[in-house]
Amino acid sequence: FLMFMESIEEEVKSLKGEKITVDYKVDLVSETLITDPKLLRLVLTNLISNACKYSPEGTKVDVSIYSDEATMTLEVRDYGIGMDTEDVNQIFYRFFRGKNVGVIEGTGIGMSIVKRCIDALGGKIDIESELGKGSLFRVCVPVLEVKHQSFA
Repeated sequence: FLMFMESIEEEVKSLKGEKITVDYKVDLVSETLITDPKLLRLVLTNLISNACKYSPEGTKVDVSIYSDEATMTLEVRDYGIGMDTEDVNQIFYRFFRGKNVGVIEGTGIGMSIVKRCIDALGGKIDIESELGKGSLFRVCVPVLEVKHQSFA
């Protein structure tokens, strides 16, 4: 998982530039968890790049990844423009863009991709957001832990 996170960090670094700091915290029960890495990468990179895109220069994005034996939880928190309840309820529709995005570029398809990936992984996503204060995206996906056997 460490190599996976390093590749995510490299990809996000090229997307966010120097204006936003991304802090990562990882606490997994095992270094080997079974899930679809391509789908997980799409979820993480979309959430982190959106958090950076909608945050003012000089702020940070917090990424926490933790697990138990059955579930991996990914949390991406930003302190950016946030959304009202109406926008949160529509965010997964293809081509939807929030009312307050202004001149920030985007196509409105990233979150529909995130939702489809999470559904394919058998997971769920919760969003907490407040206008002008930022957003928290919490994704929970089932995983399998690889148990190593020792032979005597």
